[in-house]
Formats: sequence, structure tokens, C-alpha cells
Amino acid sequence: MLIPKIQLFILANIAWASLGLNYQPKPNPQPKLKGSFTIKRKQQLVWLILPKIDSAKMDCIGGCAVVLKFADPKIPTIKVKGAIGGTLYNLGDLNNDGKDEVGVLHEWFNGCWNAFDVYTFKHGFWEMAVQPISTHCNQWEANLKPIVKDPAKKGFVKITYSAFENNDIVFKTKSVAVK
Repeated sequence: MLIPKIQLFILANIAWASLGLNYQPKPNPQPKLKGSFTIKRKQQLVWLILPKIDSAKMDCIGGCAVVLKFADPKIPTIKVKGAIGGTLYNLGDLNNDGKDEVGVLHEWFNGCWNAFDVYTFKHGFWEMAVQPISTHCNQWEANLKPIVKDPAKKGFVKITYSAFENNDIVFKTKSVAVK
């Protein structure tokens, strides 16, 4: 009897967790990211602060969230819930306001499905530039960027996301307005 891929995926994750081989966040390959995130043409530094992981390596102490911390203490931090690690991306100026947007690829204890968040700085506060993007490891291995400017539509971006359809992981693209 063949086991459908989704059942195999679930069983593999349960087995992985039961063996105590839980995922640990890898050291951020770019501990500090540069960009003009809040002021046009002024370079700023941002990095991730990771949550504390319990001794069983199965949960976080004080909640599972990473924090984007900026070198300039006047810039508010960004708290990203549902992550124990992540990778930061300077996405360039996606919304034509002269400032770079920052992307965060979530990392979790196990599994390949991770959200990708995109933040923009507006009126002194951080907000999501688009809804979180569902990504799978396969998408990253295929070098498919989750978000780029849509050259055909001003004020829009092309989102490439991962979906599970017909027992397979597929990649889809759509154009959405960016904040």
C-alpha cells in the first residue's frame, strides 16, 4: 500500500520529533543586515535576537518569537511571533517610497514550511507590506524569490508562494498591491 505524501510527511515529522532530533536554528549567515529601512539613503543595521529554547529543545522560554533589533535605538523593534530563528533579507524598495523593505524567513523546530514576512516602515511604525507568504524548502532550493516588484503594475509586487495541491508541493505566483 502506498502512503500518500502528506501522511508520509506527517509521520516523518512525528518520528523526527520523537527521536529528539529537533531542528535548531542555524546561526544567521548574515548576523547584521544593512539597508535604508527607515530613512532614504541612510544605511542602518538590523539583526535578529533569538528566543531562549528550553532544555528539552522542544519549546521556547517566554514565547517563540524573534526580534529584529536595529543599531539605532530610535528605530522600533519588530517582534516576529511563531519563529525560533530566521534569515533576514534586504528586499530593496518594493513600494517606491525610497526606503528598503526587510524580509524575514521564519525558522521552526522542524519541517520545511515557513512563513516569509515583509515589513515596511510607515509614519514611524513597522507594518506588513503584504500578507505573510507561505514558503517551502523546495522553493528556496529552486532559488524562487518570494517577492519582487511587478514591472507591469505600479504599486504591485509579484508574490511566489508554495502550496500543497494534489499530493504535491507546487509554486504559484500572483500580483498583489504593496503597502
